[in-house]
Amino acid sequence: MANDLNCCHFTGRLIADCEQSFTQSGTSCLKFKIAVNKTWKDKSGEKKESAQFVPITAWGKLGESLSSYLLKGKQVRVTGEWETSVYGEENNRKYFTGINAKEIQLLGGKTEQANKATAQNANLDDVVMTAKDFYEKAEDESIPF
Repeated sequence: MANDLNCCHFTGRLIADCEQSFTQSGTSCLKFKIAVNKTWKDKSGEKKESAQFVPITAWGKLGESLSSYLLKGKQVRVTGEWETSVYGEENNRKYFTGINAKEIQLLGGKTEQANKATAQNANLDDVVMTAKDFYEKAEDESIPF
């Protein structure tokens, strides 16, 4: 089992502004959905389109730092782990499947807030934030010298 891999990559656009909440212990939980479009031609050559709506959760500093930029219509690339949660009693179980984000990259199609930030010398189109980056930064900041 050591060679198993749970890694998903999605590129799509937010279908609504993200929703941020906090656990009782104060950990940030950012939830949003992206639409991942697919186009193909059927047997007659007619172009067809469909979309998959992917629920995504970003925990901790990753979600907290991006909450003001993840707005409806923003294109993002998300790398994370496929995760299924089970709720309810044995006779009435409910399943929720989504992506636990480990990396979120902001892509083209700047939103109004992103335009304001860019005007303040912050280029958001090339920002990649990972959980590892935040943990390393936190460790560096906690060193007293």
